[in-house]
Amino acid sequence: RGRLERPWYSPFGENIYFSQRISFQGQLNQLSGFSLIVSLAVIQTLQFLPLPNPIQVKWPNDLLYENKKLAGILVEIDKLSNEYFLTIGIGINVNMLESDINQAWTSLKKITAETYDRNLLITALIQQLENHIALFFQYKLSYFLPEYQKHDALINNQIIMQMGSNIYKGTCKGINAEGLLILQEADDTVRLFAAGEATILKN
Repeated sequence: RGRLERPWYSPFGENIYFSQRISFQGQLNQLSGFSLIVSLAVIQTLQFLPLPNPIQVKWPNDLLYENKKLAGILVEIDKLSNEYFLTIGIGINVNMLESDINQAWTSLKKITAETYDRNLLITALIQQLENHIALFFQYKLSYFLPEYQKHDALINNQIIMQMGSNIYKGTCKGINAEGLLILQEADDTVRLFAAGEATILKN
């Protein structure tokens, strides 16, 4: 499933539907921005494929290719005693060519006209996740900020942020070291968001 209990379109044998569960002993605030480094691990996994253009991260959990959804990330956190358990969910559109998804989407096969071995991709993905998670717990999100900025789909764009019934409009200034989205409104008011729906305003 996707964020906010949304269904994830999952045709049999075509895409990657991946979950990994890890434990963490520490403070909850030490996990700020964790889902963003998962996105970067996915991008690193796919960077060796013949994709003409770069993959972008649409905060907080989508991967886009030419403004079409290629993958999604969902990290859920549970606590048992003094230990946190993180369930990392990753969906990647790999060999799918048709679907009833009601938003712009794409797949690796649609982009390159090639069929991919999902087992090989998952093997590479697990390796990248292990590397990124280890670096995150050692250096936190700040270590990844330069790389994230290269793939940020929202930075310097005019966007609308929706938080429940509240709507805010302004320029996205990227993210901070805690993974919070920075929105600068027309009157120079700066707002930080830990969650919400971001939409790029078209010119």
